[in-house]
Amino acid sequence: MSEPKKVFLSYAQSDSEFASELADQLAKLGVQPWLDKNELKPGDSWAEQIKAALGSSDAVVVVAGGGKPSANVLVEAGAALSQGIKLIPILIDADAEVGSIFSDRPQVQAVRESKVEQAAKEIAEIVGERQSDGH
Repeated sequence: MSEPKKVFLSYAQSDSEFASELADQLAKLGVQPWLDKNELKPGDSWAEQIKAALGSSDAVVVVAGGGKPSANVLVEAGAALSQGIKLIPILIDADAEVGSIFSDRPQVQAVRESKVEQAAKEIAEIVGERQSDGH
């Protein structure tokens, strides 16, 4: 059996609730999500852990809520692009600004928690994890 696909979740603190629910839904679909608040422990080097997690990920999901992406989100997205890692923007607010770094990429549309399960299914399909019901 192959290893589960690993997905790094990049998000602003204001979108942490959505990111947590998305991580839960991805795990249910057989995708291994990396979410900082679940993985980082007191005393860990934030920069080293983020770098290692990005480097071992099959894709980076950028959660874009209202307004412009945070500086950390842009740094994580830039690191993913420089390493050739698939970047998947997910829009969770109608007024989300994804910026030029994401403008040439198809985006998963999800408006807050009402569509988190569908967004997780789309992401799982994009990274190659199929559901057991044949989808």
